[in-house]
Amino acid sequence: MEIFSLVLLLAVSVYILKKSEQRKRIALLGSHLGNYQIEKLMETLTDGYLCALGEPDPERREQIWRYLDTAEAQLCEQFNKFCAEFSRLDAADTRVSKLALAIPYAASLFPAPRSTFARPWPSMRTGSRKQPATRSNARPETRPSRCLPNYF
Repeated sequence: MEIFSLVLLLAVSVYILKKSEQRKRIALLGSHLGNYQIEKLMETLTDGYLCALGEPDPERREQIWRYLDTAEAQLCEQFNKFCAEFSRLDAADTRVSKLALAIPYAASLFPAPRSTFARPWPSMRTGSRKQPATRSNARPETRPSRCLPNYF
């Protein structure tokens, strides 16, 4: 019975620590994402792409693609600003663990399997910067497969 109590106490403690660490990370990300409309623009683009790809009338389809040009440009601009802002944060604050199991403070306890959360975004930022410039040569039907995977 004592072992069960200790295991239960340990499990509850780990759960509480894990939740507090997750809350801090969500608050950090939310405090920076709150300044932008990235999610709303992604929803607009996703719905717009589906509408344009399913539209049988070529004139209406072209009108939808032109409307989506501005949404793509806004998304690229906002995402670039977000990446620049988030990359200025301290690396210790953005460090995450690569372990499959959520262990509280694993990023600071186990130095080998960790990564900085902001590291992938600069490469995505340069990719998103190139997209509006390169899309003029391509067929409109290929735009969703070039734009959305970077942001999702």
